[in-house]
Amino acid sequence: MPRELSKVTLAGLRHRTSDLLQIDAVHVVPKAPYHLRTTDVVSIQVQGALPDAPLGGIYPIEAGGIVNLGPPYGSVTVADLTVYEAEVAVEQHLRTLLREPTCR
Repeated sequence: MPRELSKVTLAGLRHRTSDLLQIDAVHVVPKAPYHLRTTDVVSIQVQGALPDAPLGGIYPIEAGGIVNLGPPYGSVTVADLTVYEAEVAVEQHLRTLLREPTCR
């Protein structure tokens, strides 16, 4: 059985210069600016949140591109936004519920 450190040549299997090699990347590192998508996670820290419902931690972007901030705060759509645009969207959403939220 061939292994990484004990390679063998299999009869009949040879690549020629005219052969095509196709590589399908599952996820590659994108060029800036990065746009958020489903299955990404974002770190949200908010100062000025409700005293009995602090808002901070790691939040996944769920199906539909939303971040669920919890029962008192609701959810915000952030898919296809840059990180900065998502921060602004979350802060604008929280301004409808809180006096002076500050997101980091």
